[in-house]
Amino acid sequence: MLAVEQTVRRVQTYPGGATLLKLALLAFIAALGIGTALGFDIHHLESQAWLYGIGLSFVVTGVYLGMSQIDLRDMRTHWLFLVLALGGGVVLKYAIIAASTFGLSGDQRFLVLAMLMVAIDPLAVSVATKSRQMGDGAKTILNVWAAGDDPLTYLLATPTLLIALWATDQQLERMPRGGDWLTMLPFALVMAGFGLWMAFRHKLTVRMQEALATPEESSSRMLWLVTASLGVSQSLTSLAAAAGLFLRFKFIDRYVGHLSNTILAAATFLLGLLLADGFDWRLGLLLGVFVFFSQFVAAWVVMLLVKIIKRKDVTYGHLPVRDVWLIALGQQNGITAIVLLLSMEPFVDGAVAIGASAIVFTNLIYFLANALFDRIDAQRSRK
Repeated sequence: MLAVEQTVRRVQTYPGGATLLKLALLAFIAALGIGTALGFDIHHLESQAWLYGIGLSFVVTGVYLGMSQIDLRDMRTHWLFLVLALGGGVVLKYAIIAASTFGLSGDQRFLVLAMLMVAIDPLAVSVATKSRQMGDGAKTILNVWAAGDDPLTYLLATPTLLIALWATDQQLERMPRGGDWLTMLPFALVMAGFGLWMAFRHKLTVRMQEALATPEESSSRMLWLVTASLGVSQSLTSLAAAAGLFLRFKFIDRYVGHLSNTILAAATFLLGLLLADGFDWRLGLLLGVFVFFSQFVAAWVVMLLVKIIKRKDVTYGHLPVRDVWLIALGQQNGITAIVLLLSMEPFVDGAVAIGASAIVFTNLIYFLANALFDRIDAQRSRK
């Protein structure tokens, strides 16, 4: 044991070593899941309602934990980046993934799978922002982006399936689990309208910035606004995001790191259980590469738009180039994608096999790319 501890500490001292150790640990947990499924002859879990329920509870918890760690003042400072990222980031990433994968393979399933893989995993980001050295702005943006794109992805997943089926002359006999998107549409319209109004009305923009700057005085009014919209939508992920912003409990702060790591490990174990039923590494690799690439492009496009938009009545924070790189290299997939894949498997044959494989490759690319970035960053800082 002593030799193992010494080896771990020695690896951690190298630039990028801690990132690679985390990759090795998650790979070991996933292998345990595969071994458990094969050893106890556990198969066809994609049809089990209890697995979907557990996964959804993990998503909701991850969204709340991610949002609860956000500094509202940093959120105010970088609000323009966040509005652009959440407003156009999901659509841009979907377009990149769908066009690239469908164009290269001709497989129509990618038109749906692209939307299921868009969201950044809030649990993984919560763990990463706790353990990595990055600016407060980058931490805030990654946490908000990861937690905020979950409700949007849930909202758009079923319409994407309907459009894909319509384009191929197929019909949907029943809605996917959690896919009653018409109940979520009012929430989307209310929040989209509010966001546009906030962006283009100077007085409202100032009030919103003041509210974010002084949450202790205005959080109750903000909470009423968000809760009223959520009451129409019945969206658990949206409710978790709002609660994380405005309903915070100090005693939870001490356990956020342990909770995030534990749930991330459990989600990785579930991924291993699903991989035991088979995986499609070719299509999974294709999807995983472009999922990671889409985040890289979206982050830099959003940063470029922030620089282009020059309005004298709107203030927004400056992000160091290093933080933008960390955001661009921040795509991780996990429990959100797993839950969506489980809900869509009855309608998209092989969704779990392809998607679960893509999750592995996306996260592998994430860890390798970030380890390389840490090494280059350390070398540059020594000069």
